[in-house]
Amino acid sequence: MLNYLKQMRVFVVVKLEHAVIKLKVKHMRIYQEMLSLLKLKWLKEQVSKKQKIKLKLKKLINLQTQLLIYFNWQQEFMQSSKVQLLEQKQILFDAQALHQQFFVINGLQVLLYD
Repeated sequence: MLNYLKQMRVFVVVKLEHAVIKLKVKHMRIYQEMLSLLKLKWLKEQVSKKQKIKLKLKKLINLQTQLLIYFNWQQEFMQSSKVQLLEQKQILFDAQALHQQFFVINGLQVLLYD
């Protein structure tokens, strides 16, 4: 009987050890899953941050492009304004020349004013 109790005790201890090992393995799996979930969450946050940075960078690149387009437009506008100013200056000069035309009448220069 004593031998039987010892065997039962060993059996119970072995069963308990197996249960503890199973629990440890289960806890280890849960721990690894939690760790992988945390890593996944961290990776998602990093991807989200990267996407936000990419979006901001894209906006800055678009802004740079828009500024270049705006400055090119401004430059073209200034060039066209300069051309218009030169044309108006020429018209004014022509008008002044017409205002003070010299006519040659019988060999005499006559200055006419309007």
